[in-house]
Amino acid sequence: MVHYIACDTIPYQVDLKPRTEQRRVCFGRASSNELIQTSTVGLTENKVDDFSVRYINRENYIISHRYSLMVRQFTQTQDAYSYYERLGDFSSSDNIFSQIQPGFLEGNLRSATDKDENVLGYFEVAAVSERRMYFNYADLFPDEQLPPYVINCGTPGNPLLYSLGYHCAGFRECDGACESPLIEAILAGIVVYHSTNDNPTMDQFGSYFTLPTACGDCTKLGSNVVPDFWEE
Repeated sequence: MVHYIACDTIPYQVDLKPRTEQRRVCFGRASSNELIQTSTVGLTENKVDDFSVRYINRENYIISHRYSLMVRQFTQTQDAYSYYERLGDFSSSDNIFSQIQPGFLEGNLRSATDKDENVLGYFEVAAVSERRMYFNYADLFPDEQLPPYVINCGTPGNPLLYSLGYHCAGFRECDGACESPLIEAILAGIVVYHSTNDNPTMDQFGSYFTLPTACGDCTKLGSNVVPDFWEE
């Protein structure tokens, strides 16, 4: 809670209050937007083994502690496979000198009212199998440090409660630097409380040490609500 009125009877104030909800453990959630395909052509049997679905670097903070991955497999016909393979090629821009020229990608959908209208899409009934997997970082890399956090939380900041040059010309009349660096940062939601400074000064050190918000509030990166699928 803050009091933020320049040159008021009560000076700028910042009060600490305990949190009413847990913001230490959060869960990220993202859906894939990639077309991941493979074929059984040339294999000795009609099934796929040891296929890499996603690579995650061991230094990626998203696998800290525990990670879950849902894999959903669709069995396609050759025509459907070719359609989505071309769609993936059209969507790729890795090579600016690529000879692929994006254009209309014809599927098997047609307009019921206009035979000359282009309709994008492909319809197919496919067999689907899925499985959710879990793993702990410690299971793969026992006795090793967790990946570095997504931001640096090692150096606390110390914003001043009063700006240098703050001066009151009268009641609620400020003719100097009237902003409070600390309160401005709090209201902007870019810092959280780290610790109290026992030796603040008016022109050099603020009353509190702070960190970037995500260092003390994980809801900036994910949700603190446990997903329905989660298992410990």
